[in-house]
Amino acid sequence: MRWLVVVRREEPGLYVSLRRRFEGILWVEVIVDRRMGERRGRSAAVSTDCRRADRRRPLVPQERDRWQSFGYRLVRTGQPPA
Repeated sequence: MRWLVVVRREEPGLYVSLRRRFEGILWVEVIVDRRMGERRGRSAAVSTDCRRADRRRPLVPQERDRWQSFGYRLVRTGQPPA
């Protein structure tokens, strides 16, 4: 399986540290959280939404604690690269 380590943007030192720690491990990628809030505005009325469901899922308590306390979260994304 492949993992993303998503680091809070307020934690640049942690990002650098985790990048070094996982350097050379192909199935782990460390990235900075790019989200700025809800991207989809409701300025115009939309008759139907093409998405079946919201792709963001709520954080479970352990993930929320790690995000708030440690400044990162782990996301499983699929198969490792060949």
